[in-house]
Amino acid sequence: MSFSLDDIYADLDSFLNDTVFPGQAVHEQAVSDITVLERFASGAVKPYIAVQYGDLQQWGSTSFVGPMGDDYVLPVYLKIVVAGDESATGIPLGKQLYSQCIQRFLGASFDWAGQIRKRAGGAQIPIKKSTGAVEALVIPVSFGIVIQLTDVPDLTTLVLTGSSTYTPGGSITLGVTATPAVTAGGKIWYQPAGGDWVSSVDIPIIAGSGSVDVSPTGICSYRVSLLGALSNTITTSIPV
Repeated sequence: MSFSLDDIYADLDSFLNDTVFPGQAVHEQAVSDITVLERFASGAVKPYIAVQYGDLQQWGSTSFVGPMGDDYVLPVYLKIVVAGDESATGIPLGKQLYSQCIQRFLGASFDWAGQIRKRAGGAQIPIKKSTGAVEALVIPVSFGIVIQLTDVPDLTTLVLTGSSTYTPGGSITLGVTATPAVTAGGKIWYQPAGGDWVSSVDIPIIAGSGSVDVSPTGICSYRVSLLGALSNTITTSIPV
């Protein structure tokens, strides 16, 4: 059994590394002064992302079951660190990474949480040498996500059922059964023939079961993710 906050931290870390900033290192770090900056072997500042998670903030109305039933906002503070010059490795790269961050992170959703939403950040912060020259620029980007606090049971099985054939223009119903019988939000994934896995619609799992209607086009594979577990795969095709 795990705690939802720990799972959310892990999901956010993975998403930032793998999806938002796949070309840069992402570290949990406070950019306090020149001594903590990441550098190339040449000594030049290496572009990277520093992340910090803020103190939980109670959100909305309180729950009758007590504070563990309240919704909370988890602040996510990102700092894009780039060289402090106007070359291709400096300010232009910082703007590019900022835009990339907004495009890829905003609206992302995770188990036991809502969607990533924007919060006010601030102006660029120069990191200076003792001579006063700007060594690096720190570009802050702030977000928040509403989360739920709960103990998360370990899933022993997650089974996807449904027909593997369909009528062109029609749909099929996929069913999901989870053991133990948890209530949580899952996500359906699909993979067109020869393509990559893509996340699609959310699927609510209530007391261990749920269902979703899908409309395949050609050969397509489906699976469900829930609380860090993946179901079996069902591949659909038009009957001959």
